[in-house]
Amino acid sequence: MYQNKDFKNFEQNFNELRNQLFRVKNFAVSLLEYTMLEIDDLQLKKEKIKISNLILNCIEDERLRAKERGIKISYELLNELNLYGNKLYMSQIFKNLISNAINYTPKSNHGKIIIRTEQSKDMIRISVKDNGIGLTKEDMQELFKWESNIKSNNKNIIKGTGIGLFITKHIVESLKGKIWVESDGINKGSNFILEFPTKLL
Repeated sequence: MYQNKDFKNFEQNFNELRNQLFRVKNFAVSLLEYTMLEIDDLQLKKEKIKISNLILNCIEDERLRAKERGIKISYELLNELNLYGNKLYMSQIFKNLISNAINYTPKSNHGKIIIRTEQSKDMIRISVKDNGIGLTKEDMQELFKWESNIKSNNKNIIKGTGIGLFITKHIVESLKGKIWVESDGINKGSNFILEFPTKLL
């Protein structure tokens, strides 16, 4: 009985330590990425990028972490959708959004993330939707600011650095795009939406 209790305490402390190390690592990486953005001002090589391939690669990078948290990632992607941009920074957009969805979807066997792409005459739309802890109106107003963080006491989430979404917005806007988030409230999930003009094709 005592051994089981001790093991649970050890497991809880270990998981908390791992989450703290994950946040520190992400903060350092995010800070480096932002410094790089400021230095080269996104004036790197731009090319025609197949969006579905880029998203699938980002999903694969995050799939193991999602599986560990009992989260299923699915997608509905248009195969022949291309965008003209920098592949490194476009990858960073999707990695940040997928990682964010994993972090704020509580560890369980019911977590879901779905990524969709759509195209109209004038616009490309990409969405990353989860069934996580959701957002208040106040959260949504602050989310893309420097060092903003979602206020939650849920111990089954991994709190971020507060920089990732700020960097994501910076990259999206440099590509003449828009990003915003929709949520019906606490425990009702979030949907991050990107739009890029088709003239960038």
